[in-house]
Amino acid sequence: MRKILTVLVLLSCIGMLLLNEISYRGNQAAFRDATYAQRSNVLVTNLLLGVANAESSQRSFMLTGDKAFHNDFTAFMMDMEKQLASIESLLAEDPHPGADASNINTRRGMQTLSNLIREKNRLMRNTLELHLAGHEKAWISIAETPHKKRVISQIRAQGMQLISFNTLRIQRFEARMQESLTTTRITMGSAILLVIVLFLLLWRETYKHQDFEASVRQQLADERNKLDQMVQERTTSLRMLAANLQQVRENERTRLSRELHDELGALLTAAKLDVARLKSRIGQLPDSSELLGRIQHLTDTLNQGIALKRRIIEDLSPSALSNLGLVPALEIQAREYAEKSGLKVVTHFDYVTLNKDKALTVYRLIQEALTNISKYAKASEVRITLTDEGSMARILVEDNGAGFDPNQQLPAGSHGLSGMSYRVETQGGSIKIDSAPGEGTRISAQLPQEERPA
Repeated sequence: MRKILTVLVLLSCIGMLLLNEISYRGNQAAFRDATYAQRSNVLVTNLLLGVANAESSQRSFMLTGDKAFHNDFTAFMMDMEKQLASIESLLAEDPHPGADASNINTRRGMQTLSNLIREKNRLMRNTLELHLAGHEKAWISIAETPHKKRVISQIRAQGMQLISFNTLRIQRFEARMQESLTTTRITMGSAILLVIVLFLLLWRETYKHQDFEASVRQQLADERNKLDQMVQERTTSLRMLAANLQQVRENERTRLSRELHDELGALLTAAKLDVARLKSRIGQLPDSSELLGRIQHLTDTLNQGIALKRRIIEDLSPSALSNLGLVPALEIQAREYAEKSGLKVVTHFDYVTLNKDKALTVYRLIQEALTNISKYAKASEVRITLTDEGSMARILVEDNGAGFDPNQQLPAGSHGLSGMSYRVETQGGSIKIDSAPGEGTRISAQLPQEERPA
C-alpha cells in the first residue's frame, strides 16, 4: 500500500510539473506572438505618421519655399528609413517553432507595407527633385498622378489593416493569458490538494507499520546473530581448508620443480652435449661455416631453455630457501631484483626462528610485494627489513612510488594484495597495508616465531 501511495504522490508531482511546463511553453509562445504584433503596430504607426509628416512638409516647402519645411522633410525621410530598417530586421527574424498563421500573415503584411512606403518615398523624392530643378509641370503631373494617389491609399489601408489585425491578436493573447491563469490556478490547486491527501494517507500507513517494522528488525537481528555465528564457523573451516590447499599447492610446486630439474634438465643437458659433439665433428668438414652457425644458434637456444628452466624452478620452489635458509634466500632475492629492475634496494635482515611454512610465507610475501612495485609503483627506492621482535617476526616492505588509496578502488591486480593477506593470516600472523596517492606504499606483516630451545 505504501509503495502505491508513494508512486501516486510522485506521479502527482510529476503531473504538476508537466502541466506547469506545458502552460509555460504555451504562454511563452503566445507572449512572443503578442510581442511581435505589438512591435509591428509601433512600426506601422510610426511609418504612417512619418509618411503623413513627410508629405505635409514636402507640400509646405513647394508652396512656400521655406527651407525649414525642406529640413523637416529630410528629417522625416531619414526617420522613415530607420523605421523601414527596423521592419527589415523584424522580417529577418525566423518565426519561432509553433508560430501560428497570424504571425505569418503579419510578416507578409509588413513586407507589403514596406514596399508601398518605399514606392511613396521614391515618388516624393522625384517630385521634390523636379521642383528644385524648376520643372513645375513635371512635378505637378507626378503629384496629381493616379498612381501616387493609389499608393497613399494602399499605404493607409494596409497600415490600418495591420494595426487592426495586430490589435485583435493582442486582445486574444490577453484573453488567453487570463484563461491560462484561471486554468492553472484550478489545476494546481487540485493537484496540491491531491498531493496533501496522498501524503496524509502515506503518513498513516507508515505510522501503522512502525510496530511491525520494529518486530521485523528484532527478528532480523536475531537471524543476523545466528548467521554471524555460522559465518564464523564456516570461516574457520574455510581457513583450515585454504591452509591445506596452500600446502598442497606448495607441495605440487616442489614436485614440479623437482621433475623439471631432474627430467627436463637432464634432457636439455644431454641435448647440449650432443650438439657439442656434432659441432666438433662438423668443424672438420669443408664448407661447414653455415652448419656451424646453425649449431651455434641451437646451442644458444638450449642455453636459453636451461636458463628458463632454472627461473621456473626457482619460482616454483626457491632452492636458496631450502638449501641456505631464509636470510640468505632473501638477500639473493633482493640482489637479483635490484639487478633486474634497476631500483635501489636497501635491506636489513635479522635471523629469526620460523618453521618451513612460515619462512616460505615470508619469501612469497616479499616476492609478491616486489612484483607489485615493478608493475604499479613507479618507485626509485625499495626498503626491505626482517626484524626479530621477541615472539614475533616483523616483515616490512616499503617504496617511494605513486601509492594508492587502499580504502577505495585498488589498482589492477589487487588480488595479489589479498593473496598476501590470506597467506599471512593462515599462518597465524597479521598484515597491514598503508598507502596514499603520491606517498608510496608500506606493507607491514607479523608472524609468530617458534619457541627457541632453552
